[in-house]
Amino acid sequence: MDRSAKGKEREAEILGIARQVLLREGMDGFVLRTIADRVGVKLGNLQYYFATRDDLLEALLRVEFASDLDAIDSLRTEDAEADFVRTVRALMDRWGTADGNIYMPIGVLALTSERFRRLWSEIYEAFYSAMSGLILRLDPTATPGQARIRAIKVTALIDGASFQSYRPAGPTSMKSMSKVFLNQALSMAQGHA
Repeated sequence: MDRSAKGKEREAEILGIARQVLLREGMDGFVLRTIADRVGVKLGNLQYYFATRDDLLEALLRVEFASDLDAIDSLRTEDAEADFVRTVRALMDRWGTADGNIYMPIGVLALTSERFRRLWSEIYEAFYSAMSGLILRLDPTATPGQARIRAIKVTALIDGASFQSYRPAGPTSMKSMSKVFLNQALSMAQGHA
C-alpha cells in the first residue's frame, strides 16, 4: 500500500471515530486528545491530519454532507415524483435518527464563528441546489427562483421534522407524522403550499 493510500485510510479511520465521539458524547467530548487515544495515535500524529478541532469537525461535516448529496443522486430515476418522495423520505429517516445529530453543532457554531457560518451557507446552498433540481423535474413550469424558494421550504420542513424524532411514541411522534410531513413536502414542491 503506498503512503497516500495509507494516509487516506488513516484519515477515514479518524473521521469514523470522530463521528462516533461527536454522536455519543457531543461537542463536550469532541476533544482531539480523546479522539487520538481512541484511534490509537499520538495527538501530534492526529494533528498531522487535522490541526485543530475545528478542522476535524469541518472535515467530518463535509463528509456527512457529501454522503447526503450522494444519496440524493443515487435515488434518481425517470419518475420525478417518486424520486422526490424517496429523497424526502430518506432524508427524514436519516435526519430523524441519531445520525442527524451530526449537523447540530454547525448551527450553534455558526452563531459565533465566521468559518462555520460560511460552511453552513455552503452546505445549505448546495442542498438547495440539489432540491431545486428535483423540484424543477417535478414541476417543469416553475422558475428557478420559485424552485429555490420551494427547496428552502421543503428543507425547513425536513429540518423541523427531524427535531420531532425526540418526541415519545404516539400520534405526534416523527414516525406517526412522517406521512403528513411527506405529503406536505410534496405539496410545497409542487407549489401548492
